Amino acid sequence: MSMKKWALMHLVLTCLPSAGSAAWTQVWGDEFNYQGLPDPAVWTYEEGYIRNWESQYYMKEDPDNTRVENGALIIELHKQAMGGMEYTSGSISTQNSRNWQYGRFEARMKLPVSKSMWPAFWLMPQSWATGHSTWPASGEIDIMEGKGSNPSWTSGAIHFQNTDNNWQYRFNVFELMNGNFHDDWHVFAYEWTATEHRWYLDDQIFQRYTKADLATNPYPFDQPAHIKFDLALGGGFDGLPDSTTVTPMRFQVDYVRVYSGSQPTPSLTPPPYKHFSEGAADLGNGSMSFWMKPNTGSKFVNIMVRKNGAVIGYPMALTSGRFEATLTGFNPGDFVEWEYVYTGIDVWGAPDMQVETGYLWYAAYTGKTGINHPPANAKGNPGTDGGIIFDMRGRRIRKGRNVHQPLIPRGRTAAGVPGR
Repeated sequence: MSMKKWALMHLVLTCLPSAGSAAWTQVWGDEFNYQGLPDPAVWTYEEGYIRNWESQYYMKEDPDNTRVENGALIIELHKQAMGGMEYTSGSISTQNSRNWQYGRFEARMKLPVSKSMWPAFWLMPQSWATGHSTWPASGEIDIMEGKGSNPSWTSGAIHFQNTDNNWQYRFNVFELMNGNFHDDWHVFAYEWTATEHRWYLDDQIFQRYTKADLATNPYPFDQPAHIKFDLALGGGFDGLPDSTTVTPMRFQVDYVRVYSGSQPTPSLTPPPYKHFSEGAADLGNGSMSFWMKPNTGSKFVNIMVRKNGAVIGYPMALTSGRFEATLTGFNPGDFVEWEYVYTGIDVWGAPDMQVETGYLWYAAYTGKTGINHPPANAKGNPGTDGGIIFDMRGRRIRKGRNVHQPLIPRGRTAAGVPGR
């Protein structure tokens, strides 16, 4: 397969030597240089409705949804009724054949472009697959997640259980200034050591966490994990499908490779762009907590919370360096939205404002956050059993206008934010 010309980036970050250098040794890979179903000695299928109130039914060993052709893995989503769902798609993993603890994981991919599409390349621990651990204490590593409505956008994330036994999530975003992930091939990679987690796009690092950065209980990222590829629809990550959603739509993987070895820790240039950390959590019994902590040089401006479309106004008290508030009166199924606004100085020294919005359907599971039970109607409706779904979406307003600012890492900590 011929190499594609990759889109130029707005900023150049410190580059990692290529995975083929002496720093890394390839220990496994699937080049997808065959035809038909994915290699059955390697790949296992998910089947049915699985998670996140998504709108698709995962098909097992159906070449319409999962196949290898012309040198690439194709996961294709179709508008096709199956098992009470309106769409079918594919999800495969190496859980029954290959698991690794530490290394470099990379795949060269093209992502789908259409509203509600949610492609992912991720790792899950084998202890979770075998039922010996539960999520989020098991941990989860999202190497790549995409949004079909914004084909120049991708993110990497890490999920874990924090010291308060709640679900916690950190992620950074990478946006292209030129080109997109649908028309051009790009290499998405993640490096995992005993003490660090690093994410790369086309060998440019855009996110890094150390073990010390993650206040986990317990630390789950010290056990073997398997690779997963899937193409979901809906589920809160990129909104529900509508009349603009185009099908069929493909998620393509040119190759996937795993390396062992080590690599000196590269530096991030510019430094991480992070004005704040924030969170929202279901406390149970009709209560929710909201908090926001400005970092040095940042200033909290405003917050607004809406319940079922009605604005709820309240002051946030400053406690131990962060603004906090607890609201009551929520009932299972209430649609809760909030918006944080704060200002600071960006990495170029210019004044900058950030607006972060989130939403969830409230459910009173006392003492737990981020419960992801499938509802009675798994098509974006929370159903009768409640459950909670959360979508953090940010926009940046710089010098009075909305702009994309690619390659500016943003780290966040938000209790109650789901991943895949």
